[in-house]
Amino acid sequence: MTRKNVFIIHTHDSGRLLSPYGEAVPTPFLRVFAGEGTLFRNCFCGSPTCSPSRASMLTGTYPHQNGMLGLAHRGFALHTPRAHMASYFRKEGFHTVLCGIQHEAHDARMLGYERIVGQQGYDMGNPYSDMTIFDHDNTDALCEYLVEYNGRRPLFVSMGFYNTHRVFPIDDGSVNPEYIAPPKCLYDSKRNREDMAGFHRSVKIVDDCFGRLIAMLKKLGYYKNSIIIFTTDHGPAFPRMKCTLYDGGIGVGFILYYPDNPSNGKVYDSMISHLDLFPTLCELEGIEPPTDLEGKSILPLLENKYGPVHEEIFAEVNYHASYQPMRCIRTERYKFIRNYLDYRKPILSNIDECESKAFLMENGLRNRLSSSEELYDLYFDPAEQNNLFGKTNYKDVQKHLEERLDAWMVITNDPLLNAPIIPKPVGALINKITCEDPGLPDWENEL
Repeated sequence: MTRKNVFIIHTHDSGRLLSPYGEAVPTPFLRVFAGEGTLFRNCFCGSPTCSPSRASMLTGTYPHQNGMLGLAHRGFALHTPRAHMASYFRKEGFHTVLCGIQHEAHDARMLGYERIVGQQGYDMGNPYSDMTIFDHDNTDALCEYLVEYNGRRPLFVSMGFYNTHRVFPIDDGSVNPEYIAPPKCLYDSKRNREDMAGFHRSVKIVDDCFGRLIAMLKKLGYYKNSIIIFTTDHGPAFPRMKCTLYDGGIGVGFILYYPDNPSNGKVYDSMISHLDLFPTLCELEGIEPPTDLEGKSILPLLENKYGPVHEEIFAEVNYHASYQPMRCIRTERYKFIRNYLDYRKPILSNIDECESKAFLMENGLRNRLSSSEELYDLYFDPAEQNNLFGKTNYKDVQKHLEERLDAWMVITNDPLLNAPIIPKPVGALINKITCEDPGLPDWENEL
């Protein structure tokens, strides 16, 4: 069979705050692309923190399996870098190209990338003080490389935008915060609207760069013979989103396009996982997938051969700035979260510094206590505010979800089965759980 090119285009910290998901944010190019491809309204990442999420998507295994328990630039690493999708597709004859952000290794060449285009983030140093320029320059660099490329091998391209990661672009007056709303999990105040205005400025950069890249793919003819994926690593960097197992943290945008896709132009509510990407690409390309993948190909769903891909999905947190071990199972209707750390106060270092966080801290966030176990009925409580754990009328649901989560942990050999603390690598930088600002050098020496 003739191999298609693969383009995986990904952002930082965007979740589903995108116009194809009904949000009033400036992403018109993404909205057009969603209409040309297949939009998944219920795609979830394997972990709502940067390196573990990307490692899960690009190895097809969970963080506690692949070793990426925390952030690569803080000292965490994959057990086997060559298990990365770039390395696997390179062995299958693809020319592997990275442009922009990757968050899975200190050196992208370890992951199997043959060619590195433009400036990188996290693995080669970053000379940019303005990440708006970083994304625009990298878009230009990739477009130029595609014009020049005349190789016979199919392309495997990872294009990573820095935006919408904080710090958001400076206020240039382009967004009036009085006529926008913060994420639904945040109180509608002037400060939170101003914080959200920064996200609007950031996501517009993503959309502009994405639109230019897609236009170049169409101009050069790549659009006719390529599989193109748009996604993000996890939820946006607001409280109750990034680094949480609520849907605001693990819910991600996911749009898939390829020319002969029978579901182009359709929207699916079925749950899928980032871990499904690896087996899906293998099936589309006629490649035998690795035997250890945890996801499933979604191709039969696109071809209307069966119904839901998953009855349940799983996600986890281990380390972000601080240690915060959590596991969750989500079905279409219910969510069960288990917190393993015997510490009920908020771990503030795992919330990015921002005005939304400052607003909550000034109004008592330090004194808000969490539960060790949480159960939500998403049909009645999509915002996950009413914890039903221990409620008599939900005891059967609770029991079933606990058993299914335990079974998944056994099958995947989760180290949390043995002890509530997973040791960090020697030399890894971890903030103390009492630290309030992840940027402070308040390090945990031993765990």
